[in-house]
Amino acid sequence: MNGKCRHISGCLFVLVFLQGCVPNATVYYQPSVEGGKLQAGSCVPVKNRVAFVVGDSIFSSLPVSAYSNFSGKRINLSLSLGPPAWHKIHFLSERFVVYDVDNDKQYSDITIAVNRDDNIESSSTPYPDYSKYKSPPRYKYFDVHISVPDNNSETIELRVPPVIVNDVEVDFPIIRFHRKLWMGISPFNC
Repeated sequence: MNGKCRHISGCLFVLVFLQGCVPNATVYYQPSVEGGKLQAGSCVPVKNRVAFVVGDSIFSSLPVSAYSNFSGKRINLSLSLGPPAWHKIHFLSERFVVYDVDNDKQYSDITIAVNRDDNIESSSTPYPDYSKYKSPPRYKYFDVHISVPDNNSETIELRVPPVIVNDVEVDFPIIRFHRKLWMGISPFNC
């Protein structure tokens, strides 16, 4: 034996079981925004991400991805901004609003976390002046994570303050998240 399978069929069963698929059901929020393209996640193929662009010129356009997931009894909404290395971006304010459309009210228990490549934890602080460096960073990231309690709303909206892209103010569209139920087959060990 010595840790090896005695029968090939037993080994194959374990291998298939560990990499197999199982029936699954999950509740998620599907985002929508004008001009956006829905994308599915990697493990459970729910369309919980939307990609879109804000701004209308090469100097002020900014690719954005908005997505959602659950963590315990909270809904997590995230914005991932993909600025080119030469873009300077920041939000006009720190006022991100999550609105419960079904109950016609704004969430009051909202948590916001910012993750940027320059390690500044503010969404409204401008980037440092990269012109002082020999070369700008090769890869920039700017993520905003918003968390609210799950109150089983069918539709919630994320209202984002304008973003400043290379000194140009660009308005953000309202991003809607619609509660959905997905049932299907998904990987067991994902």
